[in-house]
Amino acid sequence: MNYTLIALVISAILITCATVIQQSRVEVFYVWPAEIDRGLCDTITVNTAAYYSRVKDQVLSLDFLARNLEVSERYNEEFKVLGYYVVNMSITSGEDYSCVNVTVWYNLSWGQYVSKAFLMVVVLNRIGFTDPVTGEEYTNMTIALLCDRGRPLSVRVLGEYYLTYSHDNVWILIVPSSVESVVLEDWRGIRVEVLV
Repeated sequence: MNYTLIALVISAILITCATVIQQSRVEVFYVWPAEIDRGLCDTITVNTAAYYSRVKDQVLSLDFLARNLEVSERYNEEFKVLGYYVVNMSITSGEDYSCVNVTVWYNLSWGQYVSKAFLMVVVLNRIGFTDPVTGEEYTNMTIALLCDRGRPLSVRVLGEYYLTYSHDNVWILIVPSSVESVVLEDWRGIRVEVLV
């Protein structure tokens, strides 16, 4: 077979394909992904938990949750929450632990989704010591932190206290013994109060 004939046959096939593609209509349907809904629900739940950990008032926090849902639906037209139910909104604490927990069940157009946000602190050990230079008494606390995402990415202490990461999600917190409690805040803004 002749190379010219092969080139003509290939050209004819390409012209036919180009004509068919030009005449066909391609319709693209965009489907709002469920992952976006989950991300928005998780963000709203975390914002509510951060707000609740600061004001410690369920009524104000429920209103904050409703306003966040309204704003999210207004600016994300495909995001529709058909209903929601607050499963848990609590702050619990004791001598050796403290926990902020917000769990919300969302009924969305594609199904149901449960979103939770919590931050928990457990005091593993307390040791008192005296600074030999100043004579001031301090409490050295070994604490473990846990959140809904596993271990917190970063935590800071509010006030002029010393907090450092040790190992395996164990943190060292050093505060003056005269202090009654210390507030810790994770990278999302959720706060917990730890008794000294």
